[in-house]
Amino acid sequence: PHYFFIIPQWGQIATAPTWPLFLLLFLFGGNLFAATYYLDFTNGSNGNNGLDPLTPWKDLSKLRNPMPMPGDTFLLKYGESWKGVQMYIDASGTPGNPIVYGAYGNPADGKPIITTVMPLNGATNSGNWTETSLGSNIWTIPQTDSPGRLFLDGNEVLRASTLTDVGILDNENARGVWFFEAGTLYLYATQNPTNFFNSFEGSNAFYSALVFNAKHLILENLDIRGGVGAALSIFGGEDIIVQSCNLGHSSGTGVQLIDANVNNSRIPATEIIIRENTINSNFTFFYGLGSERGVGDGVRMVFGVNNCQVYNNTFLNWAHNAVELRGDQAGGSGVNNNQIYDNHISAPDIPYAHPFGLDGFLGKCQFNEIYRNYVENCRTISQINGNNNWVHHNIIRGMRTSPSKTTPTAIAFSLSIYGDNLVCENNRLDHNLIIDTDEAGFVIQNFGYPIQVKNNSIRNNIIYQTGIDPINDDYQAGTGLVIYDTYPGGIGPNTYQNNLFYNELPNAKMALIRKPGNDSYLSADEFNQQNGLDGNTISGNIEGDPLFADFDNQNYVPQFNAPVIDAGILTGLELDYAQNPRNQGLAPDIGPFETIYSREDLPALPIKANLILTFLMISLSVLLMKRTFQ
Repeated sequence: PHYFFIIPQWGQIATAPTWPLFLLLFLFGGNLFAATYYLDFTNGSNGNNGLDPLTPWKDLSKLRNPMPMPGDTFLLKYGESWKGVQMYIDASGTPGNPIVYGAYGNPADGKPIITTVMPLNGATNSGNWTETSLGSNIWTIPQTDSPGRLFLDGNEVLRASTLTDVGILDNENARGVWFFEAGTLYLYATQNPTNFFNSFEGSNAFYSALVFNAKHLILENLDIRGGVGAALSIFGGEDIIVQSCNLGHSSGTGVQLIDANVNNSRIPATEIIIRENTINSNFTFFYGLGSERGVGDGVRMVFGVNNCQVYNNTFLNWAHNAVELRGDQAGGSGVNNNQIYDNHISAPDIPYAHPFGLDGFLGKCQFNEIYRNYVENCRTISQINGNNNWVHHNIIRGMRTSPSKTTPTAIAFSLSIYGDNLVCENNRLDHNLIIDTDEAGFVIQNFGYPIQVKNNSIRNNIIYQTGIDPINDDYQAGTGLVIYDTYPGGIGPNTYQNNLFYNELPNAKMALIRKPGNDSYLSADEFNQQNGLDGNTISGNIEGDPLFADFDNQNYVPQFNAPVIDAGILTGLELDYAQNPRNQGLAPDIGPFETIYSREDLPALPIKANLILTFLMISLSVLLMKRTFQ
């Protein structure tokens, strides 16, 4: 229960009961009457008081009735599921007294599930299905909205890329089973679908959980599923922590951060922390042409998102970006000053997946920092655009060509202009490690737009075994860096310094500069000789085996005599991938790891060895001479 007091005017004498209570509220930060409430869908009742695990509430509507107060805690029972109703939060805590939404009971029973995946309206009635003239075995049923993702008898079926593709086997021998368009669900079935399936399910809401313009919250130990748009969407707000949750099962996006429109004012999402979650789409289809089939981003940050952090999460099988930052609305404050770090990203089960996507108008996607992420088994490029973003100390490994596109996808990083008014300038890519990619490690490209790709820098990166199988043999196998300078004025001056290139393929080259009618394949030394051409800064790039300590076991620390030691250039970074001091020798090491070795020690090693060998030879000669004269 909550108590409200009318505070007396200064100079008036309060009644005896009021002043002590007011003083207690003041001294204890306003949460003297904070309460813990319990919800249990199976055994709860909305008629209970909710204040004890033995008298829990039942429905999620009780999260708003009574209105939560700072310091309140709402706990959902482990092992329970709340289906079909959106979790809606618009109450705020105060600094130091957040409102907490969490779990109670036995964690072994599984996190409490909040899902909007529900039976489709009328789908189990055979009379509601109609076979169409689009082709044999295509059935339709009216539905108000798209289900987002479709589940038949609990098993997900693949959405077709287009309506005309329903029922057709694609280039990966995958069949798109359904499609939604203009209030109609289309489904492939050789007979009335009710002859084969007992349940038809999809999301009945765009978001399964929605936080609107709230502050000072903690969401933890929850499993939020479903949502055509997203499992969890945070509109505006400040100081919100989402931790130790499962997010994105059966959803279009795992978590969306976006600004809120309040009384015609746009309120950005600021100081949101997404940490230590499993953000898993549970989407495992391998298909052909048509890149997205109802699954988008793991974390989507759009229009107005500032000073947020996404770290220590596991991302799995997101078919657009694991993390997207997009600031392409003029009225938004931009997606700026956010940090994405220490995440593990992979997509081994699907054919199309970008690890990162950054893009925006000038000043609308800027000063974001992407670092210390480990990315493996993704098939699609990380697009690093916008302006003044910093991408450093990431490890990208094992990128293969996607069958969902006819263009190159398996590039680690691209710097490009993809649309009107978008920019790609003053971005920095430093100390990254790129291993085993079908396409080049870096691609710089403008697709014919008037704004230049300019003033970006690529420094201190290791480009290892890249470009091993370019699609359509677009360029020579074994290429590490491609500059597509094919549109007049499309590529401005950029910086390429102190990167190490290594590839065992014959005739492998560090760089390709493609101009109209002319391909120039260049070794590291030849590339360095291009310094000043078209305003570019190109220097210090080298070739050679980086001599990892234990490549097979993914130990990428250089050995003591590796060519990367002290071969880098100062970039202003103080810590390496392992958070050790970055500058420990004459110069930084190239790549994500800094060693304790120094280049100044290396020339001394062969001299010492020669001295020892000389001493041994002299000693042996003396012994032989003694034996000769004895």
